[in-house]
Amino acid sequence: IVQDVADRIDLVFGLAVHDYLAKHAGPDVLAEERMEWRDPETGWLVTGQPDSVEWLTVDGGLLVDWKTTRVRALAYDKPEWSAQTNLYAYLLRLNGLPGERIEVWALLRDYDRGRRGDPEYPRAPLCKVPVEMWDAATAHEYLRERLRLHRQAARGFYPPCTDEERWQRPTWAVTKTGNERASRVFN
Repeated sequence: IVQDVADRIDLVFGLAVHDYLAKHAGPDVLAEERMEWRDPETGWLVTGQPDSVEWLTVDGGLLVDWKTTRVRALAYDKPEWSAQTNLYAYLLRLNGLPGERIEVWALLRDYDRGRRGDPEYPRAPLCKVPVEMWDAATAHEYLRERLRLHRQAARGFYPPCTDEERWQRPTWAVTKTGNERASRVFN
């Protein structure tokens, strides 16, 4: 896979936001703290680093994950956001820390204030995205499945990625060198 470095600028914005938030977290917030759990079946160390966990000011503990994204991302269900944050919450519980609620805060890089009047458009460039909390059994089963897939990969078996996992779209765009817009689009 070949990528233009300019296409990775989103990564820079995301890292900058995470760095800023970690440096300016309040005293009641656990920010960017790595959690660990050793799988007794494989001996593998599973780690995760939630963006922030507020437990002194929020009853039961609130796990917050920050995403720098585009407005159009809010139009789609994001199962990867749910899986990531629920595994963080599960790691918290495995480490004896509270984490009973999850929120994703989406920082919209391409927000257009001129579209505020559109009822379908976000009201602000920072939006709270609700995430349903998985019960411990669901989180544990999801983690076990991910570990199973990693064990298979360690033995050299790599199941093919689905179109959804590859973010495959049902169309192909043909562009001429130097043009930003497609000259033709095909199914």
